[in-house]
Amino acid sequence: DDSDAAAYRNVTSNLYQFVRAELVEPMAAVTGAVNKVLDTLPRPDDRALATEALLEARRAGTELTLRLDKLTGFAELSTRHQMVANDRIEIPQLIERAWSLVSPLAEAADIRHSAVGLSDDLPPIYGSAHWITRALAELMENAIRHSDRKSHIELEVNQSSHFMLIKLRNHGQGVVPKRTGRVSLAFIDAVGADRKKQDGPKPGLGLGLAFAQRIME
Repeated sequence: DDSDAAAYRNVTSNLYQFVRAELVEPMAAVTGAVNKVLDTLPRPDDRALATEALLEARRAGTELTLRLDKLTGFAELSTRHQMVANDRIEIPQLIERAWSLVSPLAEAADIRHSAVGLSDDLPPIYGSAHWITRALAELMENAIRHSDRKSHIELEVNQSSHFMLIKLRNHGQGVVPKRTGRVSLAFIDAVGADRKKQDGPKPGLGLGLAFAQRIME
């Protein structure tokens, strides 16, 4: 019907924007920053300018790497046999490893995190350490991208019977109410135009939550 056709057009449009804005533009930023470094090398007195250009290249390169890794990882899930594992995963180490994956993005926006409910009494969980860490990192990245600068992300760990629940709370632009049912669909922007009001990192185009859900399923 018309609603399905409109949703398909939206997904297709966002896929195009993801490739152009999320991959091509960061690559262009890396190239431009590297060119700045090359241009300043013959002038020893311009060390400050060269340093800033190098930092810009590192930021752009890190962002590009995160986005490319996300896209390729999402595609990799189609070969589901790679997800089969029975690793012993300690919750404190899981949170530490996941945050380390997104820390460059958090540090760039001066966003910090804390966790409550962590203790030595928490039992381990079992599964693929790689993919479960990745799923949590995707949730963290989504929280960071929709947070205000210099804000705080809170994690809460709770054990319920044989399950472990990790909650994240951020402070920033929320989901558009009419789009709450689509937050886990790939390439769907649940914040929409309202994200322009946000004072924080640039949001993505809706791949992270879909990625995390697909991993856990």
